[in-house]
Amino acid sequence: MGRGILLVAGGGMSGVACALIAARKGLKVILCQDRPVLGGNASSEIRMHILGAEAHGNRGKELSVEPREGGIIEELRLDISVRNPQRSASMQDLILMEKCMAEPNLQLMLNTSIIGADIEGRCITCAWATRESTEDRFRINARIFVDCTGDGRLALEAGASYRTGREARTEYN
Repeated sequence: MGRGILLVAGGGMSGVACALIAARKGLKVILCQDRPVLGGNASSEIRMHILGAEAHGNRGKELSVEPREGGIIEELRLDISVRNPQRSASMQDLILMEKCMAEPNLQLMLNTSIIGADIEGRCITCAWATRESTEDRFRINARIFVDCTGDGRLALEAGASYRTGREARTEYN
């Protein structure tokens, strides 16, 4: 796997959106998801709604514009609404998978967990991943690494600083 690649770690809605737009812009993309389905919290495994900006703002207030996601997230939501009027969580999983599979520049790696990263200076040079079901181990060389894991797994493996729990009020006022 070559140096002209973008690795997106995490196949939740942010990871899927990132991978799709990058692939459509001509980058070679590897989307690495540690679960058997895409969508993260919005998948059939957890079944949360895809909200984003809609969860905040002027919802239902007279003469106000309601916030909405745009771009890839809106495209996905519209496609899911049209193709999945019964709101089946499994059908939504399938639609997300089809979207990714339809992109020739996107390689999808399901059931594949990030387990390490090699660093030179302050830069990631490669990520290590494993697929427990097949006992395969992958070295993924890329030019750009994006952590969309939700728990910062790639950042942790790369040695980034992190926090456990919430910051104290006195820390940021």
